[in-house]
Amino acid sequence: MNENVDSLILEILRGMQSDLTDLSSETRDGMREVLSRLSAIEEKIGGHILGVADLNSRYGSVIRRIERIEKCLELPE
Repeated sequence: MNENVDSLILEILRGMQSDLTDLSSETRDGMREVLSRLSAIEEKIGGHILGVADLNSRYGSVIRRIERIEKCLELPE
């Protein structure tokens, strides 16, 4: 009977080890996907930051041109 108990315990432990191996593999795959998506998000945010910087530059240029036009036309502020 002791052999049966030992055998049963070993079988349970092997099953648990297999489950942990599967879980570890799934976790690694999930982390790869998360990191891939995070990288894509970072690239998109970087592109948006560059776009906002360009718009800010253009906005500043437009404001300066309007101020010059107002000055030339001697318009009050």
